[in-house]
Amino acid sequence: MERKTKIQGYLKKRDYAPSHKNMLRGIKYILAIFAAICILPMILILFLLHNIEDVPPYVYTKEYNTIQSKVTRERVEHVLRLVQLNIDDYNGDHKINCQDHTALFKYYWDKEYPASAQWARPTYNYNPYNGMNHLFITMNDGERKYYIETQGTLDNYSMYMIWGKKYNPAYNVDYGLRMFTLLGFKFWS
Repeated sequence: MERKTKIQGYLKKRDYAPSHKNMLRGIKYILAIFAAICILPMILILFLLHNIEDVPPYVYTKEYNTIQSKVTRERVEHVLRLVQLNIDDYNGDHKINCQDHTALFKYYWDKEYPASAQWARPTYNYNPYNGMNHLFITMNDGERKYYIETQGTLDNYSMYMIWGKKYNPAYNVDYGLRMFTLLGFKFWS
């Protein structure tokens, strides 16, 4: 009888099946490892992608987006006048759109101001989340970066003012002169 009691006591002390508390602890460890491996790097990547530009996408005031340099502002407005006077379908797609305006702006900028040709860069912005698909000019005069809507008016040609929250500079891609080759513009040599 005593022998049976010793075995039963041994079996009681020895826990072969995991208890409910141990199972919950194991599930917590598995979830913590999953979060560390999968979720945290995804959050970090998303954070970095949305903080690429130094200009926050929620700033849409006219004062913030006004070109500070009088010379740069006069040059941009002069070229915008030339674009508005001479706009046509230059790439043969039977549309007069942002492609034609941006190409003509770059063409006139380089022609009128060859010493500062690198200031004006054709820029493409495609945001699949809100449908933004646009071509415009990024102007960098050495002091600051401005985003010029080439279809804008002389009073309002800021991407922020025209497009509002739909425009997010985190999706900007510098096209450079390859744009003119890709889109088939005839006036570029």
